[in-house]
Amino acid sequence: MIHAKELRIRNILNYDRFGESRIVIIDHDHIRMCFDFNDEFNLYYKPIPITEEWLLKFGFEKGNNINVPINVYSLNLNLDGIYSIIKYDVKNKYVHLTQRGVSVYLKELENIHQLQNLYFALTQKELTLND
Repeated sequence: MIHAKELRIRNILNYDRFGESRIVIIDHDHIRMCFDFNDEFNLYYKPIPITEEWLLKFGFEKGNNINVPINVYSLNLNLDGIYSIIKYDVKNKYVHLTQRGVSVYLKELENIHQLQNLYFALTQKELTLND
């Protein structure tokens, strides 16, 4: 179940009603609807699971060497001049941040909006889809 407190404007969710299924970008009205009518909101709006396809759309690269296993996707960041990497393990559904050679487990994440929120918390920028 999605709660309003876990949503941010520009999060991506799946909308499914009357056989119509599409991706929606959350705005202020969606958040207000989730807050005021949570049960109804959750009937139609569903989180999008993190998949390999979505990670690639967001610019993550698939691991293919001894340092990054094949089920781990990584995204390079520059956090105030400090080289960092967000890694997501698709198989085990965990994310961690590597910075200055130290890797720190952050949290288990299962859904795209959670990954978007984490990225924003780290960078103060939106995680955007590649063209």
